[in-house]
Amino acid sequence: MNEPLVPCACASKCQAVSLRRQIEALKREIEMLKTDKEAAFSRGYLIACCNIEHMHHEEGVAFDVLAELQLSRSDVRRMNLTDYDKKALRRIENARGQSLFREGRKERNR
Repeated sequence: MNEPLVPCACASKCQAVSLRRQIEALKREIEMLKTDKEAAFSRGYLIACCNIEHMHHEEGVAFDVLAELQLSRSDVRRMNLTDYDKKALRRIENARGQSLFREGRKERNR
């Protein structure tokens, strides 16, 4: 015959552990979404700066604006830019005679 199920004596503890795991999984998911959102923003920002160079031939302005984003070369490589944007980025890099990327310049005091 069917015996009634007896709840575990530690049911509330088991439930708490399960909830903690769910919370941690959600926190990791939020961090991944933030990272994806930041990467998409940075890529769009960089492409907008490339468009400043392409459309207005203002390499110096594009350099100043893009330098504020403080990208590294590896950040840019991960963006999979088109040749069109890579060409503009090279002109922007050469505009000031100094490094556009954070690993190539000294940190500024803010």
